[in-house]
Amino acid sequence: MKLINATWMPAGYTMGLDKDGRESVVVVVKGTFLFPRREHEEPLLAPQQVELVTADLFTGEPGFSAPLYECDYAPRKVRCDVLLNGSAYAPGGRPAERVTVKLRVGSWSKSFDVVGKRTWRGGLLGLSVSPIEPFAVQAISYNVAFGGTDKSNPDPAKQKSYVFNSFGIGYNDNSNPQSAVGQPLPHTEETGKPVNNPKGSYKPMAFGP
Repeated sequence: MKLINATWMPAGYTMGLDKDGRESVVVVVKGTFLFPRREHEEPLLAPQQVELVTADLFTGEPGFSAPLYECDYAPRKVRCDVLLNGSAYAPGGRPAERVTVKLRVGSWSKSFDVVGKRTWRGGLLGLSVSPIEPFAVQAISYNVAFGGTDKSNPDPAKQKSYVFNSFGIGYNDNSNPQSAVGQPLPHTEETGKPVNNPKGSYKPMAFGP
C-alpha cells in the first residue's frame, strides 16, 4: 500500500486485526493549527507541524505516571478528544489557595478547582486536612488528581490502587488511618466536593488523556 499525502500535514497508516480476525487499515492525518486572534477569524495551519505519536508518551515512568499524549493510531475513535496539558495560574500573579479553572470548546465545557499543597494530618478525632499553602502556578495532570496506590502495607500483594486513577495522590485504603499522615492531598478536585477522606470515592479531575 502506498499513501500519497497531498497536504502539508503529517500522515501515516498502520495495519491491525479486529477481534473477529478481519484485517484493518488505520490512516491518520494530523494537523497543527494556530489559534486565531479574533473571534471570527479561521485558524491557520502552523508553519511547524507536530509529528505523529506512534506510542503512548507519559509524564514519567510508563505505566506508573499519567499519560501525556496517547498514540495517534486509534483503531476507532467514536468521539473527538479535547485535551489540555497546562497549569493553573493565580489571578494577577497573587498566590491563592484555590482557583477554579475551565476549558470550553463550543457547547462542551469542563471545570474544577485547583488547590494548593495540603497533607493528611492526624488527631484525636482521626484524620484532618492541613491548611492550604497558596500557589502562584500549579501544574494540572492526573498525577496530582485524587487517586494513587496505597503502599502502606509491606506486602505488595495486599497493596491497593484507586481504580479510577492509579497514579494520583491522596488515596489511602489502610485500616489504620494514621498510615496516611503526612501524605499529600490532590491538587485538583470537583468544585463543591472537597476531598476530606483518603478512602473516599472522588472523581479525578484533569484535562489530559
